[in-house]
Amino acid sequence: MADDQQTPTTTDLQRQIKDIGARMDDGFREIKDMMRDSQIRLQNLELKEAASAPAVGAKMDTLQRDLNCERVRTNDLEKASKDQALSITKLQERSTLLLWLAGIEGAGVLGWVIQNVLNMIGK
Repeated sequence: MADDQQTPTTTDLQRQIKDIGARMDDGFREIKDMMRDSQIRLQNLELKEAASAPAVGAKMDTLQRDLNCERVRTNDLEKASKDQALSITKLQERSTLLLWLAGIEGAGVLGWVIQNVLNMIGK
C-alpha cells in the first residue's frame, strides 16, 4: 500500500462525526427558524384578516342596503314608466276620437255654409 493513503483513526472519525453533527444541528436550527418565521408571518396575516373582517362586513352591509334602496327606486321608476305609457296610450285614443269629432263637426259646418250659400244664390 502507498503511504499517501492513510487509514483514518478513531479520533479523525469522531471529529468528522462531530463536524457532521454540528452541521446537521445548524441545518435543523435553520429549518426551525424558517418554520418559526413562517408561523409568525401566518399569525400576522391572520391578525390582519381578523382586524379587517369587521370593516369588510360593514362595507358589505352598506352595499347590501344601498342595493336594496336601488331596487326599490328601480321598481318605483318601472311603475311610473308603466303608468306614463298607459297615460300616453289613453291620450292617443282621446286624440284620435277628438280628430274624428272635429272632422264630423267640420263637415257639418262646411255643409251648413254650402247650404247657406246655395240658399242665398237661389233667392
